[in-house]
Amino acid sequence: VERFEPCNQRISSAIHSREKTLSSLLDKSHSDYRRKSRMSKMVTLVPPYNAFNAVDKV
Repeated sequence: VERFEPCNQRISSAIHSREKTLSSLLDKSHSDYRRKSRMSKMVTLVPPYNAFNAVDKV
C-alpha cells in the first residue's frame, strides 16, 4: 500500500494542475469574449459618419 501512495499523489497533482490550466484558459477566453462584445458595442454606439459624404458636400 505504501508503495502506491506516491504514484497516486503524483497523478492527483497532475490532474489538479491540468484543471488549473483549463480554468485559466476558460477565464482568458471569457474575458476575451467580453472585451470583443464591449468593442462591438462601442462601434455600434458611434453615429454613422461617412467622411466621403462630407468631402462631397464641400
